[in-house]
Amino acid sequence: MRQITSSTLSNQNLATALNVATYTADADRMLFVRCFVDQVAGNGSYSAYVTIQRLGAGSFYEVQPRTAPTVASGVTAIGFTTIPIPVKNTDVVKVYVLGLAGDTTTPDVITEIWEDETAITATTIAGYIDTEVAAIKAKTDNLPSDPASAGTISTSFSSISSTLTTIASYIDTEVAAIKAKTDNLPSDPADASDISAALAVISGYIDTEVATLITNVSSILGQTGTTGVALSTATKQAIADMVNSRGMVNIDGTADKYSIYHLIMSLLNGKQAAGSWIPYTTTGAQIPSMAVPVDTDPDALPVVGTHGA
Repeated sequence: MRQITSSTLSNQNLATALNVATYTADADRMLFVRCFVDQVAGNGSYSAYVTIQRLGAGSFYEVQPRTAPTVASGVTAIGFTTIPIPVKNTDVVKVYVLGLAGDTTTPDVITEIWEDETAITATTIAGYIDTEVAAIKAKTDNLPSDPASAGTISTSFSSISSTLTTIASYIDTEVAAIKAKTDNLPSDPADASDISAALAVISGYIDTEVATLITNVSSILGQTGTTGVALSTATKQAIADMVNSRGMVNIDGTADKYSIYHLIMSLLNGKQAAGSWIPYTTTGAQIPSMAVPVDTDPDALPVVGTHGA
């Protein structure tokens, strides 16, 4: 139960029916009305009743039955309670009290209008049931006609649990490996701008140095007449011409022991002495460590001439 409103009137005339309260419903409700009337004459029949104007328009309908007690002599304070009265939103409810012919100046009236929340609560619950059950049904309509059994779900969760365990182990090992690497990083690594500046310097060196290398290689290729790793025919001929034109004076005294030069000199510019054939340079100096024993083979070709002859 919940009291919605109340009103108080003093020194009223109840000899004719008096409108003691008016209430306009602001929602569908179940109402009760209580009236307390003081300083009445008593010793007669009193009545209280309610009228309703439906949705605030048209006739006022008296709700039956009236509450009409017979008040004993000497009773000057009486009360009325109506039956439950259902009303619609915007219905206009009026409460009346009718007394005796002598109740013209002194009666005081207190009127209370109450709501039966039990009925409203039931209606509200019914409304929730309608909407919430509809919402639940909208979800369950999307479920398969034959959902997975509890055993299948349990197996799936077991598989998921195993997978999570594997992932957890990877996290343990891989995070540790990553940490081992990051532990080697400096506490304050180079700022991105520093790295960018260093790369710009390197890029500049690459641009200039590579360009220089290309220029130098092109120059070498141009000077040697090569096409990469092979000498051109003209270059090889030029080298042969230089070798053939080089005189003994250019290498005399500097050629290595047992070189082709010394072999030639031993044939063309040498003499026999102390049982050996000794080669000499064009200046007459003996070539060091080049004395060769004379062959005593009778079939050997004779050596003709002497040094300086």
